Amino acid sequence: MNQMEAWGQSSRGLVRPNNEDFFHIDPNNGLIVVADGMGGHNAGEIASRIAVESLHSYLTEHQTGLEDPAALLETSIQHANSKVYRLSRENSHWQGMGTTLTAVLERAGRVLIGHIGDSRLYLWREGNMERLTTDHSVVEEMMAKGLISEIESQSHPYRHMLTRALGMDIEVTVDISEMQTQPGDKLLLCTDGLTNHVRDEEISNILTRSLAPDQAGVCLIELALARGGLDNITIIIADIGQETQRGETRAR
Repeated sequence: MNQMEAWGQSSRGLVRPNNEDFFHIDPNNGLIVVADGMGGHNAGEIASRIAVESLHSYLTEHQTGLEDPAALLETSIQHANSKVYRLSRENSHWQGMGTTLTAVLERAGRVLIGHIGDSRLYLWREGNMERLTTDHSVVEEMMAKGLISEIESQSHPYRHMLTRALGMDIEVTVDISEMQTQPGDKLLLCTDGLTNHVRDEEISNILTRSLAPDQAGVCLIELALARGGLDNITIIIADIGQETQRGETRAR
């Protein structure tokens, strides 16, 4: 059975007054999650934290070792969606809050992926990097239809407009996928505070330098900050096939 050694960190950035990102690493359950909240009156940071904590608690309570891990992950995300949606309607200050969410669940050499929004998951394998998630955004749909180029998407006025997010409706469509892992694989989860400033090939180059997860992550955050740090920046880097040493949850 492969194991993950994961490191994560979140930065408020240089412009935003608060941090609406939230992440969690649970090495015992092979779970890593990143969320990027949105909403007024600090509701974004409420939405991301509640979503991640709800997903984690539901998954932990309901796993028996006999269940289908993909179904468990999807049900856990749906549970988190219901909680954020309900709370947004019970508190006027939280009305309209929502969050992106990207989660990875590792089970016996399989990685299950749950995704909604535009936080991303990348796989680095043997010197090549591949994005495993599709942004649920207006510009991603426009690019898929050939209406704009990738370069045009980077400055498009709708580049931050999501077409799907957790907590916005009573039911949500979650992208669920899976892949087989190999020793030496690296996974990178991140919010758009990183990818708005750092290109995919630059991320790949840093991961290729065989740095420890914490060293590579600090390099990436510092690069995003050096280029303006206009948004909150959250990164988790996981090495597959390494002995798990620690886990943490941090929002700032």
